[in-house]
Amino acid sequence: MDTQANTPDRARIPWDAHIFGWGPILPFLVALLVVWLGPDRMDAVALRGATLWGACIVIFAAGVRRGFSFALHSGPKPHVLAEMTGLFGAAALSLVLVPPLGAVLLALAFAALAVLDPLAARRGEAPRWFARLRPVQMAIPAVCLVGLAVM
Repeated sequence: MDTQANTPDRARIPWDAHIFGWGPILPFLVALLVVWLGPDRMDAVALRGATLWGACIVIFAAGVRRGFSFALHSGPKPHVLAEMTGLFGAAALSLVLVPPLGAVLLALAFAALAVLDPLAARRGEAPRWFARLRPVQMAIPAVCLVGLAVM
């Protein structure tokens, strides 16, 4: 049994991070396919569904960021609290904005995660494997949401 799966110094991406990391990305790809290949009447449903799903993920990521800060010996740093608050706020705001604007705001939040999570990993504020997983993992919903917003 691997008891070191999620320790901050582990560089290899654990198997569960692949499942729970890539699985939630699939609905964004499905939404984009629905818009490209499905009937026009499904476009608004796909956009709204992707926005709702994306907000859930960004809110979860904000909570993860806050949770990691509890493990730091120095406690949460101001930039971690600001990142958590910004991510949560962007996700919450995306739910009340006109749908294309909400999707764009979420795309920006995912792009921020693609940058912030590897930085946090390098600073020891998140597992080291975030530096390899998060840029690509967070770029996919960012691109999909922009695609949905402009279609």
